[in-house]
Amino acid sequence: MFGQTQEGSVGQNLLNTSPDALSSSEKNGSLRNSVMFNNEMMADVHFVVGPPGATQRVPGHKYVLAVGSSVFHAMFYGELAEDKEEIRIPDVEPPSFLAMLKYIYCDEIELCADTVLATLYAAKKYMVPHLARACVGFLETSLSARNACVLLSQSCLFEEPDLTQRCWEVIDAQAELALRSDGFCDIDAQTLESILRRETLNAKETAVFEAALSWAEAECQRRDLPPTVDNKRLVLGKAVYLIRIPAMALEDFANGAAQSGVLTLTETNDIFLWHTASRKPDLLFCTRPRAGLAPQRCHRFQSCAYRSNQWRYRGRCDSIQFAADRRVFVAGFGLYGSSCGSTFLFHPGSFSVLNVCSGEEFQLYGPQNLPEPPPPPRTRYLSGHLELRGTSGEEHLQLQNKVQFYFLPFLG
Repeated sequence: MFGQTQEGSVGQNLLNTSPDALSSSEKNGSLRNSVMFNNEMMADVHFVVGPPGATQRVPGHKYVLAVGSSVFHAMFYGELAEDKEEIRIPDVEPPSFLAMLKYIYCDEIELCADTVLATLYAAKKYMVPHLARACVGFLETSLSARNACVLLSQSCLFEEPDLTQRCWEVIDAQAELALRSDGFCDIDAQTLESILRRETLNAKETAVFEAALSWAEAECQRRDLPPTVDNKRLVLGKAVYLIRIPAMALEDFANGAAQSGVLTLTETNDIFLWHTASRKPDLLFCTRPRAGLAPQRCHRFQSCAYRSNQWRYRGRCDSIQFAADRRVFVAGFGLYGSSCGSTFLFHPGSFSVLNVCSGEEFQLYGPQNLPEPPPPPRTRYLSGHLELRGTSGEEHLQLQNKVQFYFLPFLG
C-alpha cells in the first residue's frame, strides 16, 4: 500500500515521464491519466494531506479530479471556486487519499483492512460513489463478530443502511462474541445504547452487563478519569438502565452485578426484592428477558430407515451440502444416531466429541456464519455400529420465515 512521508516532502510517481513519452506511449485516455497519478508533471494543484506532523504533499491535476468527483469539480470550476495552488486536508489519511486518487486516475481499486474505513470516509467526502460501494462490499465480506460493533458504529456514521443491517444480523446471532470483542469497547455512547436496547440480542444478561463495564472502563480512559466504580457509573449514565439486570438469575445477580459496586444500595435491594418478594417494587430497569433469536429447524428427511437399508459408513464421511437464498447463521447440525448401541462422532476443530444415543437425532451446536451460497460441504466422521439413515429427502424446503434451503449432491 501507500506509505507516508515526512511533512513538507513531495510524493512523486516513480515514473519520470517525459511529455514525448506520455503522448506516444498509450492511445487510451484513461491509461494516459494513470501515468499522471501522483506525478508532478503538469500538476496544477497540490494537497497537503493528513494531520499535523504526519502530512504528505500530493500533486494533482484539476481536470482529471473534476471529471472523477463532483466535489473537486465544484472546488476547481464552480461558482465559488478558489484559485489555490495548495489545499490542506487534515481529516483524511494520506494512504486513503491516495487510494481514492488512484481510482480516479487509474480506475483501479486497492483496499485493505487497515485503511478501508478511512478510504470510505474519503470517498463519501468527495462523492466518489463507486469507490464507496466497493468499500462497503469489502467491509461486508470481512464482517465478523469481532468487528461487527465497530462497523455498526461506522455504518451509521456513513449512512449505509445495508451494512448496518448486516452488522445487526451478526451481532444478534453471535452477541456474546461481539460483546467480548476488543472493538466493542471502542464504540461511541450512542451505539452502546442501541446495542443494549436490542430486543433480539442473543446473549445472557450477565454477558451484557460485563461488556458494559468493560466499555465503561475504556470510556473512563478516553475521558482521563480513574476507572473507579463511581466513574464507570458516571460514564454509563442512563444506559445502565438498558441492561436487563432483573432478568438475570438470582444467583448470577448476587454473585455479579450486586457486588460490582456500580448499582446503588437502593437499586440492589429493590432487585433482590423483585426476585424474592411477592409484592415487587417498581424498577427503572426492564424486567423482561430479551427475546433473542427464534431458532428455525429445517428437516430435510421425512423419515428414517430402521434395521433395513441403514447407513453403512465403514469409515466413509457423511456429508451435507446446501445453500440458502439469504444470509443465515448455522446453530447446529442434526445427525441420526445408531440403531444398536452407541456411536461416537469425531470432528477435528471446535466441536466436541459427542456420544450419540441409540436411535436419536441430536443437534451439533457451534455458531457459524454461513457465507453466500454455495457453502463448502460440511463433513462428520462416524465410528461405531450401523447408523439410522434418512429417507424421503427433500431437495428444496421453505421455512416459516420464508428462508429457502436447497440441498445439493455431495461431489467427491
